[in-house]
Amino acid sequence: MSTFVRLLGFLRPYRSGAAWSLALAALAMGATVAIPWLTGRGIDAVTRGDRADVRLYAMLVVGAALARVVLSVARRLVAGRVSLGVELDLRNRVYAHLQTLELGFFARQQTGQLMSRSTVDLASVRFFLGYGLVFIAQSALTILLASVAMFVLQPGLAALALIPVPFVVLIAARYGQRSRPALTEVQQRIAELTADVEENVSGVRVVKAFAAEERQLGRFRGSVTRVFDQSMVATRMRAFYNPFIGFLPNL
Repeated sequence: MSTFVRLLGFLRPYRSGAAWSLALAALAMGATVAIPWLTGRGIDAVTRGDRADVRLYAMLVVGAALARVVLSVARRLVAGRVSLGVELDLRNRVYAHLQTLELGFFARQQTGQLMSRSTVDLASVRFFLGYGLVFIAQSALTILLASVAMFVLQPGLAALALIPVPFVVLIAARYGQRSRPALTEVQQRIAELTADVEENVSGVRVVKAFAAEERQLGRFRGSVTRVFDQSMVATRMRAFYNPFIGFLPNL
């Protein structure tokens, strides 16, 4: 939790952008929830044989769909600007911090590891702060708005339809617990691969001087295989849990 709060601190210079992103996401979700409600009213108008209402609700559905598209595009543009700004600040802070460290630190650390932390890892933080938080808010808002609308229209049916929600939350929590260490290991192995590449490129004269091309190639293949194997572990988890989480509400 402390890490999460610390990450939120990087959004402080972009408070207005983050607020606009959340507001646009909320409006887009409102339009999304309105579409099935308007469709239901349109079906009622068809049943009554009221052509004027059918045309009215048809236009309202189209208008809500267009509003959702416009709001979603605007939200992505705002969120993208915020996330890129956060990444810019993080890169500058990481580089400035590296400049303050003593030479002994660099003697103990591989350059490739530091490069990976400054590229791959920071990109992950950017996506979380720029898009992940908004996605979480969107999902929570969707469940809330849809639940309220469903209970207003038909409480019994709404309760029946929402039975899988606690199970989805439990399965998602279980997936998070299992996937987090697997994805962390993927990041670590990518860092090791980056270190191998950096060492061989910067030390290519030494490699050729000792005719160690085949040895280094074998070492590189081993690093690539380790990345592939660990990525497949994470992929197998994703391949099981994602469809399973989508299957539960369909029951």
